[in-house]
Amino acid sequence: QRIARILAVQEDDATEITSPVELTMSFFEGDFEDTLPGQDALAAWQLDRVRALGAGAGVKVAVLDTGVDPTHPLLRDRVQLLDEGEWSLGSLERQQNVDSDGDGVVDEAFGHGTHVAGTIATIAPEAEILAIRVLDSDGVGTAFDLARGLVRAQEWGADVVNLSLVLNGESDVVDEILGDLSSDDVLIVGAAGNRPGEPSFPADESDVLSVAAHDAAMLLADFSASIGVRLAAPGVEVLSAFPGGRWASASGTSMAAATASGAAAVLTGILGRTNDARGVLRDTALELEPIDDGAIDLLGAATDAHEQLLR
Repeated sequence: QRIARILAVQEDDATEITSPVELTMSFFEGDFEDTLPGQDALAAWQLDRVRALGAGAGVKVAVLDTGVDPTHPLLRDRVQLLDEGEWSLGSLERQQNVDSDGDGVVDEAFGHGTHVAGTIATIAPEAEILAIRVLDSDGVGTAFDLARGLVRAQEWGADVVNLSLVLNGESDVVDEILGDLSSDDVLIVGAAGNRPGEPSFPADESDVLSVAAHDAAMLLADFSASIGVRLAAPGVEVLSAFPGGRWASASGTSMAAATASGAAAVLTGILGRTNDARGVLRDTALELEPIDDGAIDLLGAATDAHEQLLR
């Protein structure tokens, strides 16, 4: 018997956790760099020219992650916080000072959500960040945490959803909600994953725009998943916000997904939510040589093409 508002049912197995992709390879257990290299990663995006096209005004970007520090200068007055409650982990990023995932490292994912949100705000400074915490400070959560975070993003009216995380297995419940969001013209951006090969769930789903990572030289990052992935974005030594008013550089497809979400917010602000921003991103990207079984388009350095398209 079908019960109203129940989309699908599965066991919330404790071994099936969500974890940020930086825990797999390129962040080396969340090692954010305090020695800042500068923002070379986004230089090819010519953000000064992007500002003439738009800055994401009126667009809501949901960041499902470890939470956000809304007091950071880059994020102040740009973040909508979710109230604490029975059905939510909240919005604020906070340290546990414990090793909750048992890998011997304390709070290795702390700062991840703030860094992701800061990258989106750098590219689309007029967009509103909807902070939805689905992971703890070690980057651990359940499929149910992710599912209810996605539902909350839809309830809040998100135009873009950023998923800089991977699940270590498939989830029918999450997949069902992703399809529901896509049917509502919400653009879902997912990190392909930090292991060479095919993208991980949920980025491997057809309703998600999967994004690989490239470096400042426009070369695919050696840690990035790429088979069948159509878009790559800056994901190596990306400079962004870190809790406590600090700044840090980080690498990973988490960062690539965030830069793509920022671009999606700019396009959505210009073209409107009903337009196919996914198609626009692909059509205006630069093409790289075929890699593995799929040709990767380059999301960066496409400002000229965007300008031509919008004329």
